[in-house]
Amino acid sequence: MFATAVVLALIWAYITQRPVVMVVARSAYHAYKARNAAPLAAIVVYRADSPIVIYKGGLASDWQDWSWAKHDMAETSVTYDAPKAISMVPAAAKGLYFHHGTFGTDGYGDLQLYVCHPGQIKVLAVDADTKFNTAVSLQKYLIGAASKGWFLVQIPLRDLGVPGSRGRISGIVFQSATQSIQLPMYLDDITLVPDISLPEPPTNITVPVSINLHADVHPISPYIYGLAQAPGEEIQDLHTPLNRWGGEDKTRYNWVQGNAENAARDYFFANKPAISDVTAQGPSSAADYFINSNLNYRCRTLITIPTIGWVAANDNVSVRSIDVPSSSGPPLKTVDGAIEGYDPTKNREMTSVPSFARKPGPFSDTPSTEGPVYQDEWVHHLVTQFGTAKNGGVAIYAMDNEPDVWDGMHTDVHPARMGYDDILSMFLNYSSAVKDVDPTCEVTGPVSFGWTSLYYSSLDRGTDNFKTHADRNNHGGVPFIPWFLKKVHDHDVKTGHRSLDVLDVHNYPQGGGVFSPAVDHDTSALRLRATASLWNPKYVDESWIGAPVDLIPRLRDWISDNYPGTKIGISEWNFGAENSINGALAIADVLGIYGREGVYLANFWAYPEKDKAGYLAFKLFTNADDKGHGFGDTSVHAVSSDTNSLSVFAARDKTTGLLTIMFVNKLPKTSITAPIIMSSGLVNDRIVDDFQLSADAPSDIQHLTVLRGVVPNAVTLPPYSITLFRIATGDDSN
Repeated sequence: MFATAVVLALIWAYITQRPVVMVVARSAYHAYKARNAAPLAAIVVYRADSPIVIYKGGLASDWQDWSWAKHDMAETSVTYDAPKAISMVPAAAKGLYFHHGTFGTDGYGDLQLYVCHPGQIKVLAVDADTKFNTAVSLQKYLIGAASKGWFLVQIPLRDLGVPGSRGRISGIVFQSATQSIQLPMYLDDITLVPDISLPEPPTNITVPVSINLHADVHPISPYIYGLAQAPGEEIQDLHTPLNRWGGEDKTRYNWVQGNAENAARDYFFANKPAISDVTAQGPSSAADYFINSNLNYRCRTLITIPTIGWVAANDNVSVRSIDVPSSSGPPLKTVDGAIEGYDPTKNREMTSVPSFARKPGPFSDTPSTEGPVYQDEWVHHLVTQFGTAKNGGVAIYAMDNEPDVWDGMHTDVHPARMGYDDILSMFLNYSSAVKDVDPTCEVTGPVSFGWTSLYYSSLDRGTDNFKTHADRNNHGGVPFIPWFLKKVHDHDVKTGHRSLDVLDVHNYPQGGGVFSPAVDHDTSALRLRATASLWNPKYVDESWIGAPVDLIPRLRDWISDNYPGTKIGISEWNFGAENSINGALAIADVLGIYGREGVYLANFWAYPEKDKAGYLAFKLFTNADDKGHGFGDTSVHAVSSDTNSLSVFAARDKTTGLLTIMFVNKLPKTSITAPIIMSSGLVNDRIVDDFQLSADAPSDIQHLTVLRGVVPNAVTLPPYSITLFRIATGDDSN
């Protein structure tokens, strides 16, 4: 009944262009949301805008020549309409193979090319897993002779095994269909052409939105706008509230040496400086430099505490582990020891020194650089230098970084896979040590790396990729995160002190090509759909996951059931292509979702390039007017009737009393008219400021003036745009 009322109200408001009173009891609204969370509109596939060029007088950028036939990519003796063409000698199943990172083919219809002297050739598409699809005969698709003996070829993508919707490929192959040597063949002007049978995108659609200032009211944590290792210039301009000292290399940061860490598998397991341009020396010099830089710009710090048991002995890049196996395994005896076929002892001795949670003796400001490193002593140093968290020092400590994949990333010193009990024991040991030194700080854990880590330990990987998951079975079949929360809760009840303040996980979209710079037609659309994985139980993840991720509600439910009061943190995330307007739209959508869904902290990895589109998306939320004003700090109810096309977020700004509304138009060619259905109690509403980032001006936030004055019944939002309205209202809830 409630859903029907909402739909009827939206339709009536649009027809009459009048505001509709939509005051709903909080409990009733949440009951509705639980049953009907954001129904997903049907995905319409439109004709692509332009061809994808593979070869035209030369191989297009982003394409690679993986051919194994005798060929010339710059043939000049026989050409079509460019100075150069491709020549190929077809023989004994030899072939041309043009490879590309996986991309989507939505909106495209045919593989089109021109060929001279076509022989017995088969053509294949290469799928997203680099497997060859079913072959077709090139001869079957010759359309007719063109000038100088060249033939036009048009092969429908569906004939190449590429579906008309959600198709993804990573290459095209032209292969000899016979063992016999054939005459040379020539190819040019190879493209994927738009499917003319599909409709063109409309120039404008209408998407009503509803805003209720009295529903779903809750504070927005400023920490959701966090970055990682961001420089001071960006922190200052973006008003960044939280900067993370984290990542793979921080797992082995040696605070006693001051500037030493290890790159792990990212770079040959080599030691290296933590910050290359730090001139200060002494204990914690690199970390202190980082924290001081943050404090200079009123930014709090999230510090990663190494818990792996080994940290870099020096910052000499020539010191590195050798003969490290490519894969890990279960421990032979203990989780911090050897695996079958590999003993880490020699590499530990060569690159590292031991690291422990607690120092057995008194703390020192100048600890020995020869002995073990103690992490509680580091926290003592940081408190001495900067004060407690309560008094402006380091605010948050993360218990390391992705311990569930240490065996893969830090194989040289920790080749054994971690189980449920191992991660729990490690966390409690180090967290309690940190809290004993600074009881006012917050601690995050277990800092898990991704989707499988929510449900399993790395021991569960076994030899069958988590199918039998013996470790989980040994723990009652309970998924790892709820098990971890319950065990930490029981421990904390016994001790009378919280050891976990923030449930911390990492999140990257798993759809093909999303976490990459790719901005082709289909990947761009998928990127903007994939943000629904953060909150919508009806969105089935378009990846190997193949199920609803529903990440934030899932974590919230697990917390409610197992350790109430724990906050949600996503200390590493990135949806890709942040330098493009498409990536910027994804960033804006994610930041809006974090605020609406009550996430406590989130750190983009690592930081967007200054003044690029993704950077400006952050700025719209934190400093749109260069005076510290952007999106509000108290979330209120805002719903779009079509979240595939338009996202809307609303918030009050406590400092100014303004209502702020953020619109994200996800359609690349279609403007959106958004009728605004506002709750009652608003009088004399007027737009004070309006800011916009769009595809037409992706390198600058436009301070608009055309809509200033009385708030209209509807706003028009240009294609691919982020628009922020700051509205003064006569509402009595100011």
